[in-house]
Amino acid sequence: SDFAFGPLTVKLRIVGETFRRRLTTAIAFAQLRNAQESALAWRIAAIDGASSGVGVPPGWNFRVTSERHLERLHHSADQKLSVRYDPDTQTWRILSVAQRLAIIWTADAARLPDWDDSAPCRDLFHWMTLPTEYFLAHAAAIGIGEKGVLLTGPGGSGKSTTTGAAILRGLLTAGDDFVLIEPRFAQAYALFDSIKLDAGSAALLSDLAADAVNSDRRHSEKARIHLFGSRPAVLVPRMPIDAVLLPRLDGGPKTTFVPASHGDAMRALVPSTIFLMRGGERETARKATLFLRKLPAYRCNLGRDPREAADAISVFVNGISK
Repeated sequence: SDFAFGPLTVKLRIVGETFRRRLTTAIAFAQLRNAQESALAWRIAAIDGASSGVGVPPGWNFRVTSERHLERLHHSADQKLSVRYDPDTQTWRILSVAQRLAIIWTADAARLPDWDDSAPCRDLFHWMTLPTEYFLAHAAAIGIGEKGVLLTGPGGSGKSTTTGAAILRGLLTAGDDFVLIEPRFAQAYALFDSIKLDAGSAALLSDLAADAVNSDRRHSEKARIHLFGSRPAVLVPRMPIDAVLLPRLDGGPKTTFVPASHGDAMRALVPSTIFLMRGGERETARKATLFLRKLPAYRCNLGRDPREAADAISVFVNGISK
């Protein structure tokens, strides 16, 4: 199948029905019937060793160039080869810039963690964009019409809950956790259709949580909702970004907005983004700096009611001058 995420197009070939379902549910909204040529065209081959008969992939045999994460990670000096190996699931991810080809080989697709279904191929998309002007951001994008804002901050700052409430109040989204950013014209492109809510947020947003595909989840697991399957009208493939909001769970009766500096925006976006990505930290920070310099930033002190917060953000977005 062929998929398009703004300027990034991917030809995805998968061996194994379980792997196909797990890799494509969150990106089904981006499927193309007739793929167009793109300067950012890539191929991904995904192999489930268990169902294909190929078997278990070999162990690690590359030099480790980054030890920030539990996985084995190797980036060549010229940034043209990226390799990641997860020993827990026995999964390889390999990307060659010269061949514009990526390969995923896992021992058993059924053993992959549930959260992987929310953002499949995330590290591959990140590596694909490293040589370009685009970058993946750990952020949510919500808006109205041709106006939008980026919500960014560390995990637990309220991005997903606010995005979920915004959807219920009639706003649109291009993603609640990771989006593809084009810095020059301040655009966000949707990569995944999933929203994840912890138990507290799911209780507050029960209408949305009712759409979760993992209804049998444990209390410690997040509810996973795929918007393309449940509320396709609220998911947009592209959203202009006119301001950056730095959410914080304030707990007061009303949501408030206070101007923030570009340094504040950098500290909200860059550390969590480069921690969750694998490699290319300097390039990601450089692109994020270019992007954030173009936009005003505001601290968004979220009130205790997420629906009130969504309404306040709606008023804020409507008041943006284009």
